[in-house]
Amino acid sequence: MVRRRWVLRKHSPEHRALAEDLAVSAGLPPFAALLALSRGLEEDELPAFLGLEECFFSNPYDLPDMELAVERIERAIALGEHITVFGDYDADGVSATALLYSYLRTRSEALSYYLPDRHKEGYGLNMEAIDALGERGAKLIVTVDNGVSAVREIERAKALGIDVVITDHHQMGKRLPEAFALVNPHRADCELPFRDYAGVGVAFLLVCALEGCEPEELLPAYAPLLAIGTAADVVPLLGENRAFVRAGIDWINEARDAEPDQAPGLGLVALLRAARAKDRPLSSTGLSFIIAPRVNAAGRMGGAEAALELLLTGDPAQAERLAQRLELWNEERQGMEQEIAAQAAAWLESHPERQHDRVMVFAGEGWHEGVIGIVASRMLEKLGKPCLMISVHGGIAKGSGRSLPGFHLFEAVSNSAPLMQKFGGHEQAAGFTLASQDLDRFRAEINKYASLMEMPFPEQALDAVLAPARLEPGLVDEMDCLEPFGAGNSLPVFALRGMRLAAAAPVGNGGRHLRLTLEQGDTRVTAMLFRVTREEFAFEQGDILDLAVSLEINEYMGRRGVTVIVRNLKHHALPNDALLRAQRLVEAVLRGDALPREQAAACLPGRETIAQVYRAFGQKSPLTPESLLLALHAQTAEELDIARVWLAAETLLDLDLIAADAAGGMTRREARQKVNLEDSVLLKRLTSLAKGEA
Repeated sequence: MVRRRWVLRKHSPEHRALAEDLAVSAGLPPFAALLALSRGLEEDELPAFLGLEECFFSNPYDLPDMELAVERIERAIALGEHITVFGDYDADGVSATALLYSYLRTRSEALSYYLPDRHKEGYGLNMEAIDALGERGAKLIVTVDNGVSAVREIERAKALGIDVVITDHHQMGKRLPEAFALVNPHRADCELPFRDYAGVGVAFLLVCALEGCEPEELLPAYAPLLAIGTAADVVPLLGENRAFVRAGIDWINEARDAEPDQAPGLGLVALLRAARAKDRPLSSTGLSFIIAPRVNAAGRMGGAEAALELLLTGDPAQAERLAQRLELWNEERQGMEQEIAAQAAAWLESHPERQHDRVMVFAGEGWHEGVIGIVASRMLEKLGKPCLMISVHGGIAKGSGRSLPGFHLFEAVSNSAPLMQKFGGHEQAAGFTLASQDLDRFRAEINKYASLMEMPFPEQALDAVLAPARLEPGLVDEMDCLEPFGAGNSLPVFALRGMRLAAAAPVGNGGRHLRLTLEQGDTRVTAMLFRVTREEFAFEQGDILDLAVSLEINEYMGRRGVTVIVRNLKHHALPNDALLRAQRLVEAVLRGDALPREQAAACLPGRETIAQVYRAFGQKSPLTPESLLLALHAQTAEELDIARVWLAAETLLDLDLIAADAAGGMTRREARQKVNLEDSVLLKRLTSLAKGEA
């Protein structure tokens, strides 16, 4: 498991006092109020945030060009002109298309929708689609969740006599398309106090304007579609977005119990049934990890229209067929992710010189373009570094990357703009296309770019430190008022400190997960660690650990309990920040970076240190860097002390006196003949740096 910098949210005395006051005045659980305040919310924001007061919705006409958009759509309806709703293949685009299309079909029969194929057309408006819609007689295209960057495509539409109304939520480029109307909350002339809508949120405000209703009047009718798109697009769950998602979750839970016979409830209940999730209440976690991935899977696997039809159908048999199709696609998507991640891990093992890169760049022939972005997120979690996954087809390489906060991935990719055929993105995600022959050069360039700055450490945010005896259903119930969780309001994570590891048992299909048994005094806790096998687990029975955990309610045969889910863990006795800084220093040495002479001399392991480390491996194996430090009683060591011990182990690896495994453990080999330390290439280079010779 990747090492992280643990960051505990501050609970000031003022926060604690205010939380106690709110518990009395507003009937809030004091613990939940304290968590909300520690996340930066002000006292006057809490009632709306917690759903105790009605949300203040924006006036749709305060969005730039909304009047123009309404005027053009109303004219098309009055004249019977053919209108096409042009969406996107992801969950936000599909739900936005379903929302606007379902409204417009109550007012016009001259209506169609268009979702581009991810693999054949890519994102957004394209020339072939414009030409096809022109041949079908479209006179007006209304985009949802796309269009703001389609300058050339909208010029083509105008030349064919097609007007375009854009509704989008993406950031604006320097050159804007000359559409009939451009409705986007990120326009410079937009003065709305809240702008962080998903594409479905902007489409909803357009419907409110067309219907002449306040958003709160129409919210009940469109809540589930708003919730799906908003949660899936990872926009901040603050302000109006919280109201959208909260209302949608309530709507879906009511539909789950009522077995609806109309869209979109019919399709959503069928989807929950196919996912074997109909018998338990839906939460924001279920929305994000059950419904949204299955809607997204359709677009990833080449059939976004099936997801859209599921949200529009009123036919029970069709709903069941489509839900089963999405379930199969989701399973296929998961299998592809696992295969690509395994290939990337195997490549890294066979290319040890790449293991210490600042930015990890993986490429594979024929990798599925629809899933590489998810795999990039998985690899980021596993490695703690920006990760880019690139699918190669012949001479073309298409990539998708994910990054840590603090390393702007779009700017990093932009640095290699001369190599790029196409690229886009933002701070923590980017997509790009380049010639496959330029892959090695791109890997070198992006790592050189990263070398010019201090790379961020992966962080683990913590809301509070809990005593293990507090892990009871009542504590989880107290946090319900903080729902929905997501971007901008993350699921609470707590620290359990000084827990003794009593057991780690493989569970799940093929032992893909672990069930940990932890003890502290008379308290025993069972916790789940997902996507980590026993072979990958770098801890052993008896270790004293700190754990970062989230909590969920589980119910079985009428009994309620708490499921503890491990998000990160570390040795209790080791100085974590010093360990992270030492890791960075060791990686710099292993990369061959030019260290300052004083720093190289300070972390240069002498013969005595190397011998001491070698003896430690003789007493106990395998050892990770952490367990090695504990074995040497170096738990209070400073950064340079840790780096010196770590580099002593790396020297032994260099001399083939110890061997490393996939979990980071190192095991002593039996020496067949006498080995000279001077034969270590690593030690020679570090000695030269310490002498100022390199």
